Amino acid sequence: MLQHITVHDVVRHWDGLREVLAPAIATDERTAEQVKTALLTQDMTAWAIPGGVLVTATGTSKRDGLQLLWVLYVAGKATGRGEYQDLSRALDDLAMRSGCLGLELEGKRSAKWARVLGGFVKLGPEMYRRML
Repeated sequence: MLQHITVHDVVRHWDGLREVLAPAIATDERTAEQVKTALLTQDMTAWAIPGGVLVTATGTSKRDGLQLLWVLYVAGKATGRGEYQDLSRALDDLAMRSGCLGLELEGKRSAKWARVLGGFVKLGPEMYRRML
């Protein structure tokens, strides 16, 4: 479900990745070049998903000190509800393998993704969390 996009692939396919991610990046404070730099330095990780691209990062929450997987960008087209359920399970698995206790969504599209992926609690404006 989640296929890691390596740093090498980011370099080789950046134009296509940027095009797919553009609508998601446009809702954020970061520029496409800042996202590219973060992917190349591995501060962020890109994943191929059916019909699109997902970008994540892991870290410790300043709010409560929990280790979390942040879903930063989701872009592309899913073809059905089953894909969202598969994506939700794959994200939980990725979070657990990364030593995280939960997932967090932030930003203008976070409410949509929290609803689609299910099980998230609203923490604040444009911020949602699901514990594992």
